[in-house]
Amino acid sequence: MPNLAETTRKTIARYRMFQPGQGVVVAVSGGPDSVAMLRVLAGLAPELGIRLTVAHFDHGFRPESASEAEFVAGLAKGLGIPCVVERSDLKERLRLAPENKQAAARRARYDFLYRVADDHGAHRIAVGHTADDQAETWLMREVRGSGMAGLASRPPVSGRVVRPLIGASRADIEAYIAEHNIPFVTDPSNLMPVYLRNRLRLEVMPILKDINPRVVEAVGQAADILREEDRFLDAYTEDLLRTVMSLAPDGVCRIELAAFSGLPLAIKRRALRLAVRRVKGDLLGLSFGHVAEAVESITTGGTGRGVDMPGGVRVERSYGHLLVYMPEKTGGGYSVPLPVPGRVVVEGAGIEVEARILGEGEAAPDDANSSVFDMDKLSGELVVRNKVPGDFFCPVGMEGKKKLKEFFIDMKLPRLVRERTPILVCGDDIVWVMGMRLDRRFVAGEGTKKMVAVRFWGR
Repeated sequence: MPNLAETTRKTIARYRMFQPGQGVVVAVSGGPDSVAMLRVLAGLAPELGIRLTVAHFDHGFRPESASEAEFVAGLAKGLGIPCVVERSDLKERLRLAPENKQAAARRARYDFLYRVADDHGAHRIAVGHTADDQAETWLMREVRGSGMAGLASRPPVSGRVVRPLIGASRADIEAYIAEHNIPFVTDPSNLMPVYLRNRLRLEVMPILKDINPRVVEAVGQAADILREEDRFLDAYTEDLLRTVMSLAPDGVCRIELAAFSGLPLAIKRRALRLAVRRVKGDLLGLSFGHVAEAVESITTGGTGRGVDMPGGVRVERSYGHLLVYMPEKTGGGYSVPLPVPGRVVVEGAGIEVEARILGEGEAAPDDANSSVFDMDKLSGELVVRNKVPGDFFCPVGMEGKKKLKEFFIDMKLPRLVRERTPILVCGDDIVWVMGMRLDRRFVAGEGTKKMVAVRFWGR
């Protein structure tokens, strides 16, 4: 039987989990896995040069949970390690706002662990996942239809979270506990075949171990292979898209449609996931079905065709581009008065705008981001805003009036760009669709006596 301390030491070294001087929060539930992890890390701490803090989160779901918290606190005290215990009102919160119990409990537990790490200046959070846990996770995701990233299972290091026991089996843990006569607590819910993980652990894994006694090791090996291949394909996709995908300051990720359309289907799906992660920061709630529907929609649909994804993300086909963005972060109206002379920041458009009166004989600026107007024709306050329903103007070079909506469509502007395009108005009249077209009623001409120049630039 492998020595648990030596197995753990090798895992820590292989994945460079800790550096000397680092603080480590050790998540201890009181069960055999976490208790064994604590005892092993306490023994290795002087050698590794790390300082430990025990953290126990009491969900408050079971009557015996209070005594379990006391057990963990006593265990930490006996080892001379600081301990933080927190009891949750999660049961009451779930009663008031029902959601998946396991998901809510996991989120609350990790929120607590990160808070403890921040409060104690800890660089790492150690959790007691074993090789058996990894195999069970692999099977759970397999039966749910996960892709490569899901089947890569739990990585040994994920941000600040590390899994020192990931190379040890549950049998290794049980042998260590028995050899050293270490007390622990048993969560009776782990013995009930109600949740999917428990059914796999209690019913499926014994059958697989009969077929292949080393199935846990085999699944761990498969997860390692998939993890590395997943990383490679992500990097490969990033490299393919380096010149055709960009995340703008407005929070919109743009991919050139022609380049996207030429990708193999597997890379299209991966590219879309990368874009969602860039915009949202994570892939929580995103399933294969969401990605497949979005790829199908933007591949076969026309301009404006799109799909709303979990977490408030929208994927939309536009003129020559695939747009991925969060409407709540990119939308919204804006209206900013522009004094003459003066300078303002227009956050909604991501620009700064300056207005100044030209001196006698001063040459008018000549660039796409500047325009000059007859000040005598501007009878009211200047305002920079985005479009509103019913807008129309009299474009230079055209006869009569033109609805702004039709103008934008003629210019083939994506809907998102239309919503954010800055417009200079005087009263109810459009003076300038900024950077695009002037209104002929307000332009400076030969008879203009007093000119005002307006210039804008990106922030």
